[in-house]
Amino acid sequence: MIRLSDIVKNGPEISDFWALERCVSMAARTLPPARASSLAAGEPASQQGGSILMGDTEVAFLNCDIVPEFRDTPRKWQIILIAAFERGQRARASLS
Repeated sequence: MIRLSDIVKNGPEISDFWALERCVSMAARTLPPARASSLAAGEPASQQGGSILMGDTEVAFLNCDIVPEFRDTPRKWQIILIAAFERGQRARASLS
């Protein structure tokens, strides 16, 4: 699981909402590979960093634990950030 607060905390270059969107997408692209052995052993997803294995594909989650407080943050900011996260995951899957 990737927390939005971690992305904001680790991204000093984030100065507006759209920079945050790009960082969310990049964070999804750079997720570490799945640990299939521990998933098969029955460890809960919370101990896996929020990743689950569906077939041969690892699926991770974006936790919107904070509200982005940028002046240009749109009303539907969660939908936009989740879409950016999913785009990043698809880009990572296409490279594999």
